[in-house]
Amino acid sequence: MLTSRTSLDVPASWSRPSAGLLFAHRTRISTRRSRRALGCFTQALLLLRFMGQRVTVADLAHDDSVNVKTAYRYLQEALQLT
Repeated sequence: MLTSRTSLDVPASWSRPSAGLLFAHRTRISTRRSRRALGCFTQALLLLRFMGQRVTVADLAHDDSVNVKTAYRYLQEALQLT
């Protein structure tokens, strides 16, 4: 089971493809390490929670301690890549 500040009842292997795509995208656009509020794995979890649990973006932002606008942007980025 994957855990973040909330738990997600899916195998850890489900997040790896999305995290890999996000990492490749960040490398391609030359994003330096530690310049984003969330890492690739946490951003992949944000996507999985949104898709699987139908959590509101405001709740996702609160759980990951980011601004709602940031959560929307990260979710949109992840959705476009997957």
